[in-house]
Amino acid sequence: MRPYYICMIALVGTWWVTAFVRFDKRVYPIVTYYDIKGNGKYVNAWIDVLGEHVTNKTYVIQFKILHVIRDVKMVLSFGVPGLAGLGNNVLLTRSIDGCEFLRRPASDRFVKIIYDEIKQHSKIPRCPYKLGDSIVMNFTPHAMTMPSLIPESECYFEMKSFTKANTELVFETRWQGTLKMHESTRKGIEIGSG
Repeated sequence: MRPYYICMIALVGTWWVTAFVRFDKRVYPIVTYYDIKGNGKYVNAWIDVLGEHVTNKTYVIQFKILHVIRDVKMVLSFGVPGLAGLGNNVLLTRSIDGCEFLRRPASDRFVKIIYDEIKQHSKIPRCPYKLGDSIVMNFTPHAMTMPSLIPESECYFEMKSFTKANTELVFETRWQGTLKMHESTRKGIEIGSG
């Protein structure tokens, strides 16, 4: 192959990478719907929303323990809505032992990404949970660091928590929203794309 062909291919490849692949972008979720339901036998669960603007909203998820909980199994699902609103397409599902995860967060790398963001400003005690214990989790979607390989799209996240060998539901929560790109400028200021 002639050298100028190789140079042309390299030039076009470099142009494509700089024109279409943005290394300075990342994705953040914009929450459009949220719900939490606690089993009144085990927990009272509720969500408080702080902040007005979409980039400044913090969701404070609170639990008040009503009955001793010795073990917690969790099922986490992330997906996108199906075409024409028919059903959901689950992209990722994880089943974890919640108590074991709190002892060793590195046991599940994907869940650890979310946990690391939430634990910074939260009060999450380890198992077992006694009567009267409280759990407070602060979640600010715009502050989450999500990889840029995830495209802008609608999405949902579900979490169900069980006890007693997965037979009794402790709580369940569902979040829906869209994933949006935002850029980091050279001065460290973030600019939303919509």
